[in-house]
Amino acid sequence: MAYHQTYPVNAYPTALDYSNALQTPYQCLQDETLRRGQPICNALGLPRVVSGNFATVIQIRCPQQDYAVRCFTHPLRDRAQRYQHISDYLNTVRIPSLVPFEFLAEGIKVNGQWYPLLKMRWVAGDTLEHFIATHLHDAGQLLDLANRWAQLIAELESVQIAHSDLQHGNIIISDDHFYLIDYDNLYVPALIGQTSDELGHPNYQHPARTINDFNEYGDRFAAWVIYLSLVALALNPNLWYLVGAGDDFILLQQKDFLYPERSLLLALLTTHEDERIKLSAKIVEKALYCHPAEIPSVALLTQVPLQNLSRWKTHCQKVFADYLAVPIDTDTQPPSSQTHWVEWLHWFQESAQAGHAEAQYTLGWFYVQGQGVEQDFTQAIYWFQQAAQQGDAKAQYHLGQLYADTQNKLKAAYWNTQAARQGHLSARQDQMRLFVKAAEQGSAQLQYTLALIYASKKNQPDCLKRTLGWLQRAAQNGHVKAQYQLARMHDLGDDIPKQPYCALKWYKRAAKRGHLPSIKHFLTRWFSLLIQKYL
Repeated sequence: MAYHQTYPVNAYPTALDYSNALQTPYQCLQDETLRRGQPICNALGLPRVVSGNFATVIQIRCPQQDYAVRCFTHPLRDRAQRYQHISDYLNTVRIPSLVPFEFLAEGIKVNGQWYPLLKMRWVAGDTLEHFIATHLHDAGQLLDLANRWAQLIAELESVQIAHSDLQHGNIIISDDHFYLIDYDNLYVPALIGQTSDELGHPNYQHPARTINDFNEYGDRFAAWVIYLSLVALALNPNLWYLVGAGDDFILLQQKDFLYPERSLLLALLTTHEDERIKLSAKIVEKALYCHPAEIPSVALLTQVPLQNLSRWKTHCQKVFADYLAVPIDTDTQPPSSQTHWVEWLHWFQESAQAGHAEAQYTLGWFYVQGQGVEQDFTQAIYWFQQAAQQGDAKAQYHLGQLYADTQNKLKAAYWNTQAARQGHLSARQDQMRLFVKAAEQGSAQLQYTLALIYASKKNQPDCLKRTLGWLQRAAQNGHVKAQYQLARMHDLGDDIPKQPYCALKWYKRAAKRGHLPSIKHFLTRWFSLLIQKYL
């Protein structure tokens, strides 16, 4: 099949461009099924986007089913041919965890120009980190998940497939089944001898990996990282809180891979009293001193359920004996040399400057931690903001955290709210605390919003008192809707005694601001009180 690219190779639309275009899908989309659908929108009524390094994904609701539309924000070499090889192979082997897709070379028109897109069935479910957070204290569920994870890896390796970017955001759990998404870097046998277009998520990938490590062994390290994380969190859920997991990693991070000899977490795991954690951690630690292709497969554990400790331990000691027998030379650095680190940093800088949200977020995080660059919070804020404006929830959350540290509570609350609206776990937990701090600085809008939040929790203790308190403060600061709501509560006696003169006062203030309902109720209440006074 021949593909004729009609789009410029160096000027792709941004996530915002795609979001604007998809407000009218019948005008911008080529596919007839998608043209009859509507995008799922956010609270502002705009198409909800999820941005990555090279693409942004938008959910389209069609009459028969929902689709994920993957729109590209960066040119990739041989994209059409690669996707054709991948699609052909997936249609041949039929792995349940990999969703069939259709690559449309001329799929979406933006600013009068056609660009490619990828169309696949929308998989509804929880991403891995959300599933773990929900079932954190259910050891049986997480251990079973780890067992099934090993089986999934075995299925992929049996047909020589490597996803090449296994990480929490690319793993969906639906009805107890795994689904993998994002096939930009998927390896199939037809792609042998080629290089990868990206290096994968740094909190899951071997630090010595390069673009030349593109083969059927590409998932070995990441698969172990996820397996170990599931086992450790099942048996010791407090680790989740200890490391602050849930946003950009589920347990281990890149710093643990780059500097294993300094990692307190690796030290804890490799000396853990539970043999399942200890042995799995030792395999991951040993892997850091090996070439990625030399790492044994987690698929070797498919026949031994974690729930049977003695059998699991005996099997592991037998299967991995030779691998673990060679001692680690702690006097030498793992193959994650400075050369590899420079390669990673250069790649992220180029991608960030090209406008890719995930790379911008990662670069911002490098500046926060001082990894590979001098610690610079000004640069961190800059790159977080670039990614946040493209809808990256992690960047929005961390940008809010940095603004909170600089005492800019209004901006902190704004970005935290944006992240919370996208379901960011920590942002949702912090939202109320930041709201209160910002509202205390005098923002009438935030004071009114807090009143609405407490009003929605009327069955909880003190919520009525807090609702009235924040409504009063917002009304005194000139918030028209707060003045009107306060007047109605006093007028109707909703959960509080009727106070007609107090209601009249607030109706009058809102009426002076031109609020039509307040004008109507003020006149009605004024005439009613006048008649009562003189009759």
